[in-house]
Amino acid sequence: MPFLFLFAVRSIFLVHAMAFLPVAGAPPYRGHGLQRLFNKIRIGQAIELGATEGLTSIAPSNPYSYNNFLIVNFEIVDRRPLYGGKDRYLLRKEFFKEPDKKPELVPAE
Repeated sequence: MPFLFLFAVRSIFLVHAMAFLPVAGAPPYRGHGLQRLFNKIRIGQAIELGATEGLTSIAPSNPYSYNNFLIVNFEIVDRRPLYGGKDRYLLRKEFFKEPDKKPELVPAE
């Protein structure tokens, strides 16, 4: 599995929120659904750890990441400069409102 060395996949658990940090893929591995797969895995891990929401930021100029987060029902909650003034969308997903209810996830293609 050589792609494991080519991706930075990290998450930070903040009280009841999981911060989804950037996923960067080397060009040969782009377009194969890996970010979607990682998002599903990270959502599952966040729920297992007791998180009730996920947070991330995406560059408006990156429609691929934006679409990958929309597929798993993240919503834009703000737009602001971050990381030294770079324009970013802030996205949020509430995993479930009721303790017994699990979120529906869209399978990665």
